[in-house]
Amino acid sequence: MRPQVNYLLLIVVVLVLLGATVGYAWRHRRAPGALHFLAFSGAAWAWAFLVAAMALADPVSARVLLSVKYLAIGLATTSSFLFIAQRTGRLTRLSRSQLAAFFAIPVLGHVASYRDDAGMVSNVSFGEAYELTHVAAISFGPVY
Repeated sequence: MRPQVNYLLLIVVVLVLLGATVGYAWRHRRAPGALHFLAFSGAAWAWAFLVAAMALADPVSARVLLSVKYLAIGLATTSSFLFIAQRTGRLTRLSRSQLAAFFAIPVLGHVASYRDDAGMVSNVSFGEAYELTHVAAISFGPVY
């Protein structure tokens, strides 16, 4: 089987598993920490989806998808931290302003990832292998 087919099939399997996890989290959304777990599962699904979309995109579109992928990564890590903290009892109920403060970092990182040279990514170049687009070289900016 061709490498690009294996790669995309693996991503499809991950998307199906994460989709099932999102469904499970949705059914248990009233449990303590469930909304943070649902946010984590959804962000992880978006992250995997964006990996596949970048692989199938042309380099110009892949640059935009890379920036959106940074948002999914930030949301996944932040919501997983909040889920673990709440499930272990280390986190009591957060006010809306405190919750917004937790998510300010990934959102600002997302905004910064659109700017070359002064943002999160200083320089990025894409290549193609097996008919898939990939990040050939990347250097990070001061925000990273």
